[in-house]
Amino acid sequence: MKGREFLYILYKRVRPGFGVPFAFIIMYGMFTNAFSPLLLLAAAGFLLLEIYGGLYNDYWDYEDDIRNGRKDKFTTTGILSRRQARDVSLAIAAFSLVLLSFTNIIVFALGAYYAILFIFYSHPAVRLKGSVKGYATLSSMFLLLPFGLDMLMGVGPSMSTLLFGSFFFFQCTYILCQKDSTDMKDTINLFIRHGWARSTRITALFGALSSFSLLSLSLFNIYFAFVWLFNLLAKLSNINSIRARTISRTKRYRLVLAEFLTPYMYAWGGLIVL
Repeated sequence: MKGREFLYILYKRVRPGFGVPFAFIIMYGMFTNAFSPLLLLAAAGFLLLEIYGGLYNDYWDYEDDIRNGRKDKFTTTGILSRRQARDVSLAIAAFSLVLLSFTNIIVFALGAYYAILFIFYSHPAVRLKGSVKGYATLSSMFLLLPFGLDMLMGVGPSMSTLLFGSFFFFQCTYILCQKDSTDMKDTINLFIRHGWARSTRITALFGALSSFSLLSLSLFNIYFAFVWLFNLLAKLSNINSIRARTISRTKRYRLVLAEFLTPYMYAWGGLIVL
């Protein structure tokens, strides 16, 4: 395997971690102006948990990935065997929980909750994957996490805490739903189980709720309003392509990148304001 191909697969594995939980906590720190070593430790812990979840899912999806010809995973390209992917993922989960144990009991408990949810997401005995309820359940950690971070940073909960948690809850559920629009070879798929039209409406609903929550956080600064507009346009393009069935994996990757970049754009805006 060429080094470039390895780096691409590595990027695909770590991108969700940097795009969701790590970015979530960085954006939280910007909004509360409460950056600290403990907050960054929490961000690192949840980043590792997201990587664990991806590798653990690869372990259970190995046969489907081989059948579908996936060439963007460590297991299907031979970098890791199926068993190694499971063992490495569990080791990463254990290390991430050790890191989170140095924060506070609430953040640690939410990390443990997230680790368990990833098991439920992938394990065939439960298999939250491909279910609207399952995606919302996996995303529920983000609804709770800002309250734990408030306690960690000594910040009192407020309406912005609720809006912040709601944005990421709806955002992550939307990301999980829209992902299924191009994974049609996967029989555990929202669009296969609920039909294309209904699943498109479900995806659009969570996208709209995510956009509304983000708008509520963006009204106090013109720069943030432009970031919200950038995010909204990416969502509209993605949902319209799904509705018209012109969506492709490459196009979806490019559009969902806007979702991953949005928290960092807010953090950069916070630095501009300061």
